[in-house]
Amino acid sequence: MMEIRKAFKEDSEFVKSLDRENMKSIVEKNEGEYYPYWFGDFSPEKCFILEEKEPVGFLYIHNPGNKLNIINIQIRNSFQGQGYGKALLKKAIQIAKKNNLKKIFLETYDNNRPARDFYKKQGFREIGKTSKNKTGFELSL
Repeated sequence: MMEIRKAFKEDSEFVKSLDRENMKSIVEKNEGEYYPYWFGDFSPEKCFILEEKEPVGFLYIHNPGNKLNIINIQIRNSFQGQGYGKALLKKAIQIAKKNNLKKIFLETYDNNRPARDFYKKQGFREIGKTSKNKTGFELSL
């Protein structure tokens, strides 16, 4: 049964390895080398782990002011396309609403077509470039 729980400090290795597994080639294409820039300040209180007997994905968020930022959302490749990403987005929406936030923001690499298509299907709208190779997406609640 699928469960989403708050992360523990011990989950940092899973989060780091899944990010590397899913993002290494995309980041290298865009930045020249892989580095988990967002991971330097890993805070378990900002992270939620999705489990199906074992960890299969995570959601990493930040709440700067009037919107919820999704810093990272990852699902193991073998579990993609089965509703796990939607479940993590639903969790983000619940957190945003609980905190009276009106928008959710995220950004993704322009050449990460599967992620871009997924966010659009979930109701996010493209709001423009955030850097030379990333585009921002926003969901109004």
